Amino acid sequence: MKALVNTPLNLIGLELKRTGKGLLGKFVSTRRSTYLTGFPTHIKGFPLKILPSEEDKFKWLQNMNIKTVIDVGAHTGEFALKIHKILPDARIYSFEPLKDCFEKLNKNLKNITNFQCFNVALGEKLQETEIHHNDFSPSSSLLKLGEHKDHFPFTQGSTKEIIQVDTLDSFAQKLNLPKNILLKIDVQGFEDKVIAGSLSTLSDVKLIIIETSFKELYKSQPLFSDIYHILTKLDFIYLGSWSQIKSPIDGSPCQEDSIFIKR
Repeated sequence: MKALVNTPLNLIGLELKRTGKGLLGKFVSTRRSTYLTGFPTHIKGFPLKILPSEEDKFKWLQNMNIKTVIDVGAHTGEFALKIHKILPDARIYSFEPLKDCFEKLNKNLKNITNFQCFNVALGEKLQETEIHHNDFSPSSSLLKLGEHKDHFPFTQGSTKEIIQVDTLDSFAQKLNLPKNILLKIDVQGFEDKVIAGSLSTLSDVKLIIIETSFKELYKSQPLFSDIYHILTKLDFIYLGSWSQIKSPIDGSPCQEDSIFIKR
């Protein structure tokens, strides 16, 4: 899932419109008082800063000197638009295999000069294959639905679409990719395949934001523990979670957007 939050199904559309689909779109603001309950607001007359202000929220990311953003699983550009506001000087390369979503992606970012998009999926090898184009397009995947349809029953319908798959390492040889790369991966259970096709490029990646699952939402997908093991062996450190998506059925954690940083 890419943009669902823990909300009644009849509010899904409204919530998606309000927060935006995609990784950064899930950072739903919460009133500071919610987090500050029980904490003092001042110590010895000095204000106590517990949470960053809106203008300070992404300073840590801006201070990392990111030159390139690789957006794998771009959907219609929600992440790309948001990261462009945070890192306006970074070059953005977006990859989206679904034809209708790619057309919207291209349209939505046509005014950004340092942006380029490709109508292709990324994986571990070059191939032509089928993708399950879900009626709720953010849930589309190269894998079949598993527990996903139990927790989000409105995603059961899909059609098949023929797409092209390439590797990030192959594309990296053709593109201008300065070091200090931010790699975002949001591919509905295909994460390990994207990593396997990116091993050379990962040497220049400074930060990874990757959707990870705690349930087998797609059949035979890697879970958080699998991705954690793969990336830590590749010299990345788990830095925490941007947010979690919880099941609207029982409130159990389904996914999170995990942050990994190069040692």
